Amino acid sequence: MNKKEKLSMASTDWISELPDSVLHHIMSFMKAKAAVRTCVLSKRWKHLWASLQHLHFDSTEFEGTQNLRRQEHVRRYHKFISRMLQERENIDVHTFDMKNLYERHDDDNERARAEWISYAVFHKARVILLTMYHWSNLPQSIYTCTSLEELQVYIGGPDPIIYPTRVSLPRLRSLDLDSVDHQFLELVLMQCPDLESLSLSYCSGIDLSGMPFQNLRKLAVISCTMLSAAGKLSLPSLESFSFEGSTSTLRVMGIESMPSLTYAYAYFYVDEDEDTDASFNNILRALTNARKLEFFFYGFGASIRKPLKKMCKMPLGHDSLNARELALFAETHD
Repeated sequence: MNKKEKLSMASTDWISELPDSVLHHIMSFMKAKAAVRTCVLSKRWKHLWASLQHLHFDSTEFEGTQNLRRQEHVRRYHKFISRMLQERENIDVHTFDMKNLYERHDDDNERARAEWISYAVFHKARVILLTMYHWSNLPQSIYTCTSLEELQVYIGGPDPIIYPTRVSLPRLRSLDLDSVDHQFLELVLMQCPDLESLSLSYCSGIDLSGMPFQNLRKLAVISCTMLSAAGKLSLPSLESFSFEGSTSTLRVMGIESMPSLTYAYAYFYVDEDEDTDASFNNILRALTNARKLEFFFYGFGASIRKPLKKMCKMPLGHDSLNARELALFAETHD
């Protein structure tokens, strides 16, 4: 190869030579503003963003160093979303991911967000990920999105989420909810019989017994308050279980059996006056089939010393502990 050919090879834009499907895959990891900015790279990139099916909107992209009021950043962010959706090609959406931080609650903001989410539903979104502050009224259309396979909703603010009037999510496989109560959870879960992954964070007064969890493979319960189970919680297909909270909270969940469990992680807050023997025996019964266990205990030294000693003396493969891998961590505050 002569010098001229080498220079020609070095100056070739190999990335732009890739097919649209590959470039779209690369752009699917980018936030929306950065994806749109690729239009200035060359003619090849000018309209690629308009056929992107993975849309990641993030308000932090509009919090630049300019000396602007926060509401001006919010206004620019909203204008960008509306314009991008208007100018985008009329094709289906795969992932609609929206993070709206630090927005004040008003009717204009609420109408705009409802329109954007309805756009995703109309364009048959499979994945909807929402992180919203000061917004409790999701559009009804999100609860009847027949194409939806994954839904994640984090809503901050003082107002409780407003209940849907109807739920129909026949394809939903993964659900991640934050700060909802039992009534809302029951309304949604009873219409998701094929759910495979469920994550609950900071939910209040919930009871999971009696829910249709025959196909659930992954469950995470993080800092929730539980009602005493009205019945037994059967999880025949569960393979992964994560828990963070008090040992008494896990005890009242009413877990009957998890015969398919392979991995369990638990971060326990242990109260000073808690009967750790009773709590811990219940925990071991619930998690007895796990092949890999990770326990983290946080509390007063005297309250966590007893269960730790018991675990350390218990041989792996014991009748009460079938785990092949066990990791124990502890932190005291006395």
